[in-house]
Amino acid sequence: MSSRQLFACPHCNAKMKVTASKLEASLFRVSYFQCSNVFCGFTARGEFAITHQVSPSNMPNPDVNLDVFRKTA
Repeated sequence: MSSRQLFACPHCNAKMKVTASKLEASLFRVSYFQCSNVFCGFTARGEFAITHQVSPSNMPNPDVNLDVFRKTA
């Protein structure tokens, strides 16, 4: 797991720490977060999904079918 901060607590703005993370499917991950401020005590669940490809892979997996990301003006 990366040491970079992913989120700030929406209540006190302290760093949120990932306490657990599980890959549910090849493009979907569930993570649990805990506020680093012990006086706040906020915990949360987050879901992360890969939804679009920006550029195609040079080694495509036939089981992965993603829409192409198109930037809108």
